[in-house]
This record gives sequence, C-alpha cells and structure tokens, in this order.
Amino acid sequence: SLVPNAPNDMFCALGKNDQKIYVVPSQQLVVIRTGESAFGVAAAFSPFDDLLWGKIDSLGYHCQYTFTGNGLWNVAANWANQLIPPPVLHRKASIVIDPIAGGECILNVPQTIQTGSSLVIASGKKLSINGNLQIINQ
Repeated sequence: SLVPNAPNDMFCALGKNDQKIYVVPSQQLVVIRTGESAFGVAAAFSPFDDLLWGKIDSLGYHCQYTFTGNGLWNVAANWANQLIPPPVLHRKASIVIDPIAGGECILNVPQTIQTGSSLVIASGKKLSINGNLQIINQ
C-alpha cells in the first residue's frame, strides 16, 4: 500500500501539490484536502498521506453498530439508527448483538470481523449464524 496507515479499502485521487480525495467505503467516509502543498512540490503522493491517516487513526474513532430488533441481520430496522454494519468490519469498530427480549439476531449475509474490531453478544441474547462469519486475527 502507498499509504500504510490508511484503511485497507481506501481508494483515492492524488493530485498536484497534495490535492487529495480519499474514499473509505467501510467507514462511509470521504476526506478532501485542498490548499497548498504540505511538503513542497509534489506530483501526487507525498509523506502527507501517511501522516494524515496516522493522525486520523490516533483519534480513536470507534464506530459501534447495535442490533436491537428481532430477526434478520440485513434489515435496517433491526439496527440502532438503522445502521447496518459494513460487510467487512475494520479496526476499532464493534458490533453489539442485543435483540429485544425473547428475540434473536439471524446472520443471513456474509460478515467479516477484522483484527482490532469486535463482535459482542449481550448476556442472555441469541445470535444464529446462517450466513458466513469470518473472524480474521492477524
């Protein structure tokens, strides 16, 4: 990767004088940088890219998705704020399974939990796995 500190699914447009557009689908994030060059004249890539993502990562941003309904994973109404987790959960993000009393969460789509992220099932709650669940520990 040209930008080791950036999320694995990031893609970007790198322009003259450190003009940048970064897109991170898993975090529903777009970062745009305009202005003068951060490191003198630069055709596209500069040390700025890795420094920026190192700073963003150091903020400790933590995204949490909470299943609060009953039934299928891929139904937005079953998630707090109707936010379904992305298919690949990246570092510092978490999924909390806490369905309504007597309910259950049914994982019916592929889900990957990467190193540094977590899947938590609340005490006494039920998660049924009918789809693919992949947990990556690197």
